[in-house]
Amino acid sequence: MVPTSTNLVLTVTFWRIGHLIDLDILNQQRSDYGKLIVASLGDNCPPNTAIERYGPK
Repeated sequence: MVPTSTNLVLTVTFWRIGHLIDLDILNQQRSDYGKLIVASLGDNCPPNTAIERYGPK
């Protein structure tokens, strides 16, 4: 039970830190590098992946 609770606390803490960075520093704008990565993910997925099952990018 303790490792699960610790993992949950760490996950939530790091998510909140990342969220604050996104809001306060990045102003919810993704860098050009991040946009390229997200755009290219769909092109590099093998057949029968989530994209095919759940829709296009």
